[in-house]
Amino acid sequence: MAKIPEYRDKWLKIGKDTTPITLDIARPIINDLYVHILKQKEPLIIIMDNPISTWYATFLNSQISSQIGSQINSQIYSQIGSQIRSQILSQIRSQIDSQISSHISSHISSQIDSQINSQINSQISSQINSQIYSQISSQINSQIYSQIDSQIRSQINSQIGSQIDSQIGSQIYSQIYSQIRSQIYSQIGSQIRSQIDSQIGSQIYSQIYSQIRSQIRSQIDSQIDLFVWPYLDGQFWASYFGYYEFIFNELLTCDNSLYKYFLATANLHLIYPLENICILCQKPKLISMSNGMLHNEKGPSVAYDGFNVYSLNGVRVPDWLVLTRDTEIDPLRIKELKNAEHRREFVRKIGYERIYHKLGGKTLDTKELFISNGESMFRHHYEVIRLNIDGGWTFLKMTNPSLSTIDNEVYHIEGVPNDCDTFEKAWAFRKPPKMRQIPVSKQGEDYYQQGDVILWPKDARLLKEYPVILT
Repeated sequence: MAKIPEYRDKWLKIGKDTTPITLDIARPIINDLYVHILKQKEPLIIIMDNPISTWYATFLNSQISSQIGSQINSQIYSQIGSQIRSQILSQIRSQIDSQISSHISSHISSQIDSQINSQINSQISSQINSQIYSQISSQINSQIYSQIDSQIRSQINSQIGSQIDSQIGSQIYSQIYSQIRSQIYSQIGSQIRSQIDSQIGSQIYSQIYSQIRSQIRSQIDSQIDLFVWPYLDGQFWASYFGYYEFIFNELLTCDNSLYKYFLATANLHLIYPLENICILCQKPKLISMSNGMLHNEKGPSVAYDGFNVYSLNGVRVPDWLVLTRDTEIDPLRIKELKNAEHRREFVRKIGYERIYHKLGGKTLDTKELFISNGESMFRHHYEVIRLNIDGGWTFLKMTNPSLSTIDNEVYHIEGVPNDCDTFEKAWAFRKPPKMRQIPVSKQGEDYYQQGDVILWPKDARLLKEYPVILT
């Protein structure tokens, strides 16, 4: 158990690594994956700049286009801008040329030209402007989407996934299941998970992976209504790899010769392993974190060539909220933010007092409560305010107990109906509908609240007015 922090730190470093991937690094890893696990011949390897160009390259590669190109050419390819096409094909060609002989290069290049370039060239619309990744004019209809989606997913997820699961699983899982279940899991499984899997996962998976994936989906789905995340996440599986590496190295002795090929993919980033060709995504150039959360007040928190994610205090936010100086942001832009966490970061950056003053704020009611945060009594300050937005918006301003310190009190504001003109009405509105029906009394039963999650006894007839613990 003494080595758990060592494994945790190692895999946190791997999960956040930004060392560029080269063909020399990728080739032995991918070749082993294909030959030993996928049981396929060594593929051509293409490395793209960012997750979106990687997906476009996957979508446009000859294997997929030859299968479904006839169905979708006129409806899909005509929507993909010439700059996207030329950039992707240029990257593919340059990497093909560097990997294979001129004879094979010309053969494959001509094949790509015939299957992709010539089919696309006459159909590209001039409507698409120079913004490479935000220029798809309309969405794919549901019929085409289902056809593409099912074929790509079956190739990327089902085929690859079943081979990895069966190959690695048959060798490792059967050997370790009984040992882990009877000897390890009941005794130390929770400790390993809490110190390796959970701690790494909270940073790598919950923060970096989820925000990149969310940003990709919001960007691609708004353009072509189609995106398939790769089955192999490379370094994003750091928590998984760290957990099992500890078990294999420190607790069990078993044949994991196949697993080592899977483990090696942690040195890469997103991986699309297709037949005869493997398309990789380059690692980010920058991953900026603070206190285990993605955060950068001056630029992207995750930066690739041509694709960025912007985050403040672990929350993915619109780029303008990061890139625009606080004094240049119009407080009225709070109207654009529908997400409560976005509004919290907006208030934190702009400053509550400035928002209140600029938007003609009026305080309708105030309340101060002392409620335990599980460790000590914490002062919670509440104000019901009305801002001059579209005739009047009402908010409940409250202390954020998770982010506030003795020296720095952090507030967030949450919209409530305009008839909530007192603290009691606003407080009641934030309760779940079923809870509102239960009368409150000093003699009522205890309940607990964490953010918007409230736990109370199932059969309670009376509840206390406020939670005994609020975090």
